[in-house]
Order: sequence, then structure tokens, then C-alpha cells
Amino acid sequence: MDFGSRDPDTNIKVAVKKKKKIIYCNEILYQNGLGTIELGNKLKELVVPNALILADSASRRTIQDLYDMGLNVLRCSKSGKKIDWIKMMQDYKFVITHNSKNTAKALNNYAWKN
Repeated sequence: MDFGSRDPDTNIKVAVKKKKKIIYCNEILYQNGLGTIELGNKLKELVVPNALILADSASRRTIQDLYDMGLNVLRCSKSGKKIDWIKMMQDYKFVITHNSKNTAKALNNYAWKN
């Protein structure tokens, strides 16, 4: 889960097959202008009850508020360098569902400079 201020709030369901190096992505939420209560209610509609939601660790207050609303949301760890994570992910194939248009667009627009 990534929280937006200028960018939209996003929630993407992800499954990873490490041995085959495949990442499956299904866009659950991509929306601007949600307050914390609205976001929590939207997630309750869209996410399976008790599903684990890993969220951007920079938004501690929002994460706590969503947790207090009964969502199973935890801060993700941002250990290591971003460049190392990007290099590792370049070895994976991404499978994006047909309803994940914003996710596909974001991945297609991502540019890497050597």
C-alpha cells in the first residue's frame, strides 16, 4: 500500500513465485483525495477480511489509524538500498491483471538510467 498526498492511494495485491521469478500484480485501489476514514472504509470493501496489508513505512499515523479501524495493516521494512531492490526485481517477470491499468502504466513508464 502506498499513500498519496499528490499521487493516488494505491493498494496492489501481489503474489511472488521466487523459484520461477514471477511477480503477479492485481490493482485493488488507485484513487485520489481519500481521507483516512474514507480510505479505511474503501479498503474494508475491497480487501479480504484479515488480509495482510503492507504499507509505506513513512505514513505511521495513517497505518495506525487503519489498524485501529480493524484492518490488518503493517509497516513495510525499507532495509537496504533502493537500487539493489530494483536490480533484483529486473530479474523477475511481471504478470499484471487486465484491470490493473494504472499499475501497468506506472511500470511501463519506469525508466532506468545506467
